[in-house]
Amino acid sequence: MNQDRPYGRVTNPERFAPLHSAVHALIGLLAERYDVEVQEVEPEGAHLRHAVLAARRLSPANGGAPVTITFTAFPGLSVRFGSRHVEMFPRCGCDACEEQAEVLIDDLRRMLTSVAEGQFRETAHGYEFTFPDGNQSGDDPDSPERSPHEYPAWPLRPYEQEQQRLRPSMSPGPGWHRQWPFS
Repeated sequence: MNQDRPYGRVTNPERFAPLHSAVHALIGLLAERYDVEVQEVEPEGAHLRHAVLAARRLSPANGGAPVTITFTAFPGLSVRFGSRHVEMFPRCGCDACEEQAEVLIDDLRRMLTSVAEGQFRETAHGYEFTFPDGNQSGDDPDSPERSPHEYPAWPLRPYEQEQQRLRPSMSPGPGWHRQWPFS
């Protein structure tokens, strides 16, 4: 490949470093709000182009969709939603794609919020996220056909349940993930 062309060339991978710090903060906020167990797990790295640093799995107490986040040295992330759907952050990372860490963080927040609210499902051939402003769905080409799976919302921690009971008009509602205190 011609290195003068921006496709395939990565001149500043550190522009994605905020992904790691944002996800660490996000994992903490999710664990504080929802009844999920956060575990260090064996990284899922067979499909990755970059060295794997660590992986954390969020497992809800009620059988909701688990999420496994693998941190790469790029710096980037591989995130498994449910049992089989994987998203990469960044998706490419080359100069031509012009991906921005802030946009990727917002995309990941939206997806994690969808999962936590029970708005993620696995279809026979793929996945579907439901957001307040629409859906995102697709096929997972490497995944064999399976039975569809609808996951329940993650259970709230008792403190969060009490807060919603006392102030129902202040419940999070759509877009609450945008108020998280990091970028």
